[in-house]
Amino acid sequence: MSFLLKLLIHLIYYLESFRFGKGLRRLIYFVLAHIVRYRRKVVDANLTILLPHASKLELSAYKFRYYHHMADLIVETLWCFRASPEELKPKVRFKNPEVFEEIFASGENATILLSHIGNWELFCQWAGLFIPKLNVVILYTPIKNSALNQFMMRLRQRFGAILVSTKSTFDLFRVQKTKKVCINLFAIDQNPGDPYHQHWLKFFGQTVPVISGAEKFAKSQKQAVYFLRVTKSNTYELELIEVKYVTDKPYDLTMKQFELLENNILEDPSLWLLSHNRFKYNK
Repeated sequence: MSFLLKLLIHLIYYLESFRFGKGLRRLIYFVLAHIVRYRRKVVDANLTILLPHASKLELSAYKFRYYHHMADLIVETLWCFRASPEELKPKVRFKNPEVFEEIFASGENATILLSHIGNWELFCQWAGLFIPKLNVVILYTPIKNSALNQFMMRLRQRFGAILVSTKSTFDLFRVQKTKKVCINLFAIDQNPGDPYHQHWLKFFGQTVPVISGAEKFAKSQKQAVYFLRVTKSNTYELELIEVKYVTDKPYDLTMKQFELLENNILEDPSLWLLSHNRFKYNK
């Protein structure tokens, strides 16, 4: 499996290099949207929840924009695992990069809240290169296939990012003590394990279980917290928004991070990972 993936990465990298990338994206889009109809029911259901007042025509437009984005996401992700630093640099633009300098100057580790908007794999590659003063720590969920998991870890760490498994929180706390200064990247929009023993809150009008681990971690470490807002034009444009939270108010940070996430998704719903059932559990 890892050999085939490696071969695919090289193939897509060279297709992009020889300017066949647009044709490849169009082909992938057509297959996903019109032949395989990849998770069409899930995409439709998610869009109906996100945009309850939208017309059928508007929902259809967002749906097909999502499949275009998904084609970009597949090509960009495989391409970025082979791309050079010079090729990666222009793919991401930060609106307020001075925040990283402020974090470094403070001497204190910080927590960054991510979502599956845009291309998170591309950002993680980029961050290891172009946030050089800070240690980039990424929490990841291990892939069940051990060989594939090791292969993906090597790719994700090739520019210096530090991966910590969500199954080993002890390692995350150890890194805080041994590496200075860190930014800890948490994905906040995933369905939590054991949902009926999690915190539930309103998200797009639905009462859903949410991951609150970032709040527990940040509060325990007394860390500043930033939400990563993502938009897309020709490049991915990112902005760090500081999230002020009340330390002794339970789930205050979790509530605020999901308000920011909801607003970011509404800027362009087609950039969110709509083919995953985010509302699988609800009350």
